[in-house]
Amino acid sequence: MPDMTGRLGIKHHNEDDQMALVVGISLPLPIFDRREDDVLTARLRMTGARQRQRDTQLRLENMLSQAYAQLADSHDLATVLQHRAIPAATEAYQATQQSFNEGKLPFLDVLDTQRTLFELEHRYITVLQDYHLAAAQIESLIGSRLTDLPISEKQKENPHESSKE
Repeated sequence: MPDMTGRLGIKHHNEDDQMALVVGISLPLPIFDRREDDVLTARLRMTGARQRQRDTQLRLENMLSQAYAQLADSHDLATVLQHRAIPAATEAYQATQQSFNEGKLPFLDVLDTQRTLFELEHRYITVLQDYHLAAAQIESLIGSRLTDLPISEKQKENPHESSKE
């Protein structure tokens, strides 16, 4: 759509000392100018916007993938610590304490096994923290709670199988 412009003014003629009102309207006819530069600019902007959208999508997918990997790793490590390492360390501590009470071991051995148990329990708490931080990051990226996501019957039967797919 061409831009219409208007002019209004007063003109003074020096020869006969008269004033005249001048009115003008201009309407450019785009016979030769099809605004190809503007069309090209718009296309370039649209291409740039699509590229930024793809870049953002890839960045978000990468962040989601990293958060999921952290969640899975933390879950696996927490499970090992909770079901294997901490019970074994607790049993070792209790056995060492019993042996100390019977006079078979020095007190330093009791302290050493107790320190090992405390370190494992501290590691377990740290891993749980990492797990929950990764879960929170995933929830912020997907915009909903993980507990609100639908779970298929296959995932209910074998939860680790779906995470490997």
